[in-house]
Amino acid sequence: MKATDTKRGPLGEIGLAAAAACSATLFSNPLEVVKTRMQLQGELSRSAAANLYRTPWQAVRTIVATEGAASLQKGLAPALLYTAVMNGLRLGLYAPVKSMLANGDDDVAVAFVKSMAAGAASGVAGAGLASPAFLIKVRLQMQGKAGAGSTIGYQHNYGGVLDAATKIVSADGIAGLWAGSRSQMLRVAVGSAVQLPSYDAFKAVLLMVPGMPNGTVTHLIASTGGGLLVAVAMNPFDLVTSRVMNQPTVNGKGALYDGIVDCILKTARSEGPLALFKGLPAHAMRVAPHTILTFVFWEHYKRLAASRGY
Repeated sequence: MKATDTKRGPLGEIGLAAAAACSATLFSNPLEVVKTRMQLQGELSRSAAANLYRTPWQAVRTIVATEGAASLQKGLAPALLYTAVMNGLRLGLYAPVKSMLANGDDDVAVAFVKSMAAGAASGVAGAGLASPAFLIKVRLQMQGKAGAGSTIGYQHNYGGVLDAATKIVSADGIAGLWAGSRSQMLRVAVGSAVQLPSYDAFKAVLLMVPGMPNGTVTHLIASTGGGLLVAVAMNPFDLVTSRVMNQPTVNGKGALYDGIVDCILKTARSEGPLALFKGLPAHAMRVAPHTILTFVFWEHYKRLAASRGY
C-alpha cells in the first residue's frame, strides 16, 4: 500500500479530529477559564465595580495571584471530554456531510453555503451529545476563591467532575445535565458554520498563490483567519451559553433566565447591548490559537496516519 493511500473510514476521521482538538485544548484551556469568568462577571449589573477582571492578561495575573497557577487549568477534564466528543464529531463528520451535500455543478456561492450547512450540522450533532461535559466545565471554571460569587458569578461549589455530575442529577434529574443544551447547540452551530468553511476558503485562496505549499504556514494563516471570524460571530451565543449553564436552578428551572432569548434581553437591558461581547478579547485570544493548533494538529495527524497507510 502506498503512503498516500488511506483506509480510514468515518470512525478514523472522528478519532483523528478528536485527538487534534484535545491536543489544542491542553494549551487553550487557561484562556477558556479567563473568557468564561469575564463573560459572567458583573452579571445583570451596570456597575463597573462588579468587574474583577479588566483585561485578559490582568485576569491571568489575578487568578494566579489569588488561586494559584493550577487554577488556570480548572475544568480541564470535562473540557477534554467535551472536546473529544464534540470536535471529534464536528470535524470528523464535516467532510462526509459536505460531500453528501456537494454537487459538481454548484457555483462558488452555493458551495460555500453548503459548506456552512455541513459545518453547522456536524457541530450540532457533537454539541448535543457533549453538552453535559460543557455544563460541568463552565461551572468548575467559575469556582474562584471564597466570596468570588459576588464578583465573578454564581458559585456551585463542586468538589470535582463526579461530584458535579452527582449533585446535578440529585437536584435536577438526568435532564439537568443537559441544562442550557439548546444555547450550547446554537453556539456551536454558529461557530462551526463560520469556522470550517472559512478555513476551507482561506486555505483554497492561499493555495492559489504560486509557490504556496499545502503545509504548516498555509494552515496557520487559514486557521488564524477562521478563528478570528469565529470569535466575533460566536461571542454573544457563547456568553449566553455560559450564563444559562452557570445560573442557579430551582426545581430544575433556571433562576435567572428562561432561555436564550430571555438571557439576551436581560443582559442587554441590565448591562447594555455591548455586554453581549463581554470577554471578546479573551475569546479571540483563546479561539485563534486553539483553531490554529487544532487544524495544525489535525493536518499533522492525517499526514501521519496516511504515511502509515491509514
